[in-house]
Amino acid sequence: MELIGVIAAVAIIIIMTQRGFKLYWSILTGIAVVIVSNRFTLEEIFSITYHALRSPTMITLTLIVITLTAFGNLMKETGSLRITMFSLSSLVKDPRYQMVILPLLIGLITFPGGAVFSAPLVEEAGKKLKLSRERMVVANTAFRHVQYMIYPLYPGLLLMAEITPYNLFDYIFFNLPVFIIFFLVTFKYVFRGVKVTGLPEDSPKDNNRRSELKKLLYSLSPLILIILLVLIFDLYYPAAILIGILAVFFIYYPVDKPFWETARSRFGHLARGINWSMAFSIIAILIFKDFLEHSAVIDDIMAVMMENNFPVLIPVIFLPFLTAFLMGNYFAAVGICVPLFMPILPPGEQGFYYMALIFLTSQAGYFGSPIHMCNILTIEHFKASLPLVIKDVNILGATLVLLSITAFLTRQYLL
Repeated sequence: MELIGVIAAVAIIIIMTQRGFKLYWSILTGIAVVIVSNRFTLEEIFSITYHALRSPTMITLTLIVITLTAFGNLMKETGSLRITMFSLSSLVKDPRYQMVILPLLIGLITFPGGAVFSAPLVEEAGKKLKLSRERMVVANTAFRHVQYMIYPLYPGLLLMAEITPYNLFDYIFFNLPVFIIFFLVTFKYVFRGVKVTGLPEDSPKDNNRRSELKKLLYSLSPLILIILLVLIFDLYYPAAILIGILAVFFIYYPVDKPFWETARSRFGHLARGINWSMAFSIIAILIFKDFLEHSAVIDDIMAVMMENNFPVLIPVIFLPFLTAFLMGNYFAAVGICVPLFMPILPPGEQGFYYMALIFLTSQAGYFGSPIHMCNILTIEHFKASLPLVIKDVNILGATLVLLSITAFLTRQYLL
């Protein structure tokens, strides 16, 4: 009964998400199904929910999502991001590298509609290379997400580090070789058959690379500050992001407007930039995780697998991929799969390799999902063919799965 209830809950979450329901409503419905199938008492429901809501993991991740999305929107609205793009375009002449770096930088700063913001920049460079609309969509999506495997401010990595016993940098170091190879493969795939000739030379009048570099670093300084505070000074993530918000609040302050008028406008951008849907989804996912951990389903799954000598590696590869692909959401894939697998995995280093594989395969599924919002928004911008784009991004997604399995087997059995 408990196992059937969890299967039904996951199915309901996927179906509701595909039908356009907000992720948090889908997960709350799934929680209700788990509660009924496990016959939790009112006291147990209250206790599990209460402890989930007050857990340090819940508080930290929710604050990160709130502050980081507000920060990203303020970077966009103050013009910092646009100056970054213009300076970078002046410094990097090769259109291929512009198509890589521009969406990659946009991807580092979380704000609503980021894919649409980088799409015109990719389009300008893509036209110089005479790329098809579909190829430009793939470039915008691929290079916006490829760095997330090793980006320490990526919410998906932070979620993995918070809900498993392993450190954020354990995941980053495991993912690094996969990232390097996957990046090179993606670059070759996107720009296959492209020849770049006749790049513009800097004229003496426009030879101001040092000035453009200063503009670039200044426009990115709030983001650089956050990363330094986290990596070097080990500052609490939300506190570091708040300092970054304070920094971006005061850069590019217009001198021709009253101080309080600009301040009021920027406070408004901060408030509007918060992605409450993502924050509520994090809360719902972590509550769902705790209900799964308190249910009898884990014992049922372990018993079935042991009785049938079923290798755990197969579901670890396919379930996160399929969940992320069907839902177009990496948070949900991680939130559903990690609590299902964590109790049945070996402890210590061996268990970590499985967890790293769960993260990577969920990223591959999310990357190629036809309901992944970045894919949808970019296809709409370029008026590209959905089937052709989905085929290409899933060729890259399958490549990522193969690289992930190779990294897993190499670490598990050879190192």
